[in-house]
Amino acid sequence: MFQIFAHRGLLGFPENTLLSFRKALERGFGIEADIHCTRDGKLAIIHDSAGDKTLDKIMQGRPGTPLLMDVLELFVKSSKQGTLAALHLKYPHNEILPALVSEVIKQFSLANPGFDLFNRVFVFDATFELAEKIKQLHPSLKIALSVGEDMLFKQRRYRAKYPTVYAMEDVAGFPHYDVVWADEWRAGLFSKEFIEKCRGLGKKVYAVSPELHARTNPSHTLAQDSEGRKRLWADLIKWGVDGVCTDYPEECRQVYDAAQ
Repeated sequence: MFQIFAHRGLLGFPENTLLSFRKALERGFGIEADIHCTRDGKLAIIHDSAGDKTLDKIMQGRPGTPLLMDVLELFVKSSKQGTLAALHLKYPHNEILPALVSEVIKQFSLANPGFDLFNRVFVFDATFELAEKIKQLHPSLKIALSVGEDMLFKQRRYRAKYPTVYAMEDVAGFPHYDVVWADEWRAGLFSKEFIEKCRGLGKKVYAVSPELHARTNPSHTLAQDSEGRKRLWADLIKWGVDGVCTDYPEECRQVYDAAQ
């Protein structure tokens, strides 16, 4: 089943909220959500850094900020059969994060024994060290590693700035992951050969759409090009990608339907 992940929930609703996630799930999309560990050890769904704030402090500035368990419970109630949830680990060097994520997953699994959690939910954007720790704590939890362009992420300065993004050759022999989160920052990663290489490793591969890198450094060459973005989606679908994470899930669905 081709996956379309609504980035931080459905466009047009407050991002990373239960409302935006519910609207996406009701439309039959998967969801992508950001996880931060707060100063008091809570797993909050929020994009901005939360490590220096307690959950109460975050709630003062952003009332209704959901916790990971809230999103998982919504996912059980509202998701369509076969859709997935991609959980973005936003603070990869926090030493308590693996234990916290694993504990929430464990609690959720026990409370929902009939839900196929480990085939419907995965975490992504982990360092090798974090991925290994999570697999030690919960071997069944699927992990996606972020893979970027060789021309960028073989450079020391980019590896230092973005320690969770790897070149393809770096992840090829690493045993503690299940999925490739294909994260093209500028250009040059996506190709039929790249998809086939991921397939050869026995991995699912999900692609990050260019507009998600409109404000990053570097930024994607197609970030502001809606027609170019659609052509890229069509190519990815033709090459056999398993899904796309995008701010524009409705448009992506139209491109996918046209390709069938």
